[in-house]
Amino acid sequence: MRTVAQAFGRIPDKHVLHLAAIMLFFWAICDGIASFIVPIVLVERGISGTVMGLIIGSSSFAGAIFDLVLCRLLPNTNFRRIFIATILLSALFPLILWKGTALWMFFVAMAIWGLYFDLYRIGTYDLVSRFTKDGDYASRFGVLQVMISLGILLAPFLAGFLMDGATVGSRPFIAALIFLAFAGLFCLVLIHATAHSARYTATSIRTSIGIFQELRIWRRLSDRLLPVLLLTLMLNVMSGFYWTIGPLFAETFESLGRFSGLFLAAYIAPALVVGWFIGGVTRRYGQRRTAVAALFVGSLILTGFAF
Repeated sequence: MRTVAQAFGRIPDKHVLHLAAIMLFFWAICDGIASFIVPIVLVERGISGTVMGLIIGSSSFAGAIFDLVLCRLLPNTNFRRIFIATILLSALFPLILWKGTALWMFFVAMAIWGLYFDLYRIGTYDLVSRFTKDGDYASRFGVLQVMISLGILLAPFLAGFLMDGATVGSRPFIAALIFLAFAGLFCLVLIHATAHSARYTATSIRTSIGIFQELRIWRRLSDRLLPVLLLTLMLNVMSGFYWTIGPLFAETFESLGRFSGLFLAAYIAPALVVGWFIGGVTRRYGQRRTAVAALFVGSLILTGFAF
């Protein structure tokens, strides 16, 4: 009988990203379920709104710290090892959230959340850079984003349906871990599928440089990327608003019952459509112009929440 490595070891490079997209789809469901129930769990444990904001915000702070540390600890990028670490840390997050009672445990969970989300992005960038031709990056990321968005779209529905009425219960946590197990299975398949690929070659180990030299490099890059960094900042602020307040706000829609996740699902839904044609749009109008225009139009639409 053929082994998994033999069955998947010779697939074309263009199908590697499809395999990764399936893995990220299941991972996104797990992460989406956990993201949806985080604020609800914190409120259930008697944590005030202000402290809840500090706890959830600490995940971004931890992610920023890990960005500084990871560039020192990782001599090269290797999406296979990075994805394995992402899967393992993604299992710890819902487990700690599920059983956590002390305040410090929630801060630890948020730190793990920030770390594995950073690893997911690094692994995705490394994978796409290895298996994508120049000029096709937007299209490839678009396909991956469609699958990730589909997973995040389904997650609030599943979380809301599995909750025990107004309380979280245990079923959302169990469901998140089951979907993560499927992601881990496809991660192993991806590892076997890329083991013999010509594009999977070890990246040369970068020369060790000092922290101050590293910061000077970051400063030069930030000068060139300042408009993009500001745009990303505003986008993350809006996204943070939805994933922090959104689940609690959705719970006020009593008429939706178990389908309260529809509120956050509507926020994710457009990505399912945009991801398929974003490559053509950016090739015609440019990536920066497309991003700025999309953020401007989206922000105008969101002003309707004031009413």
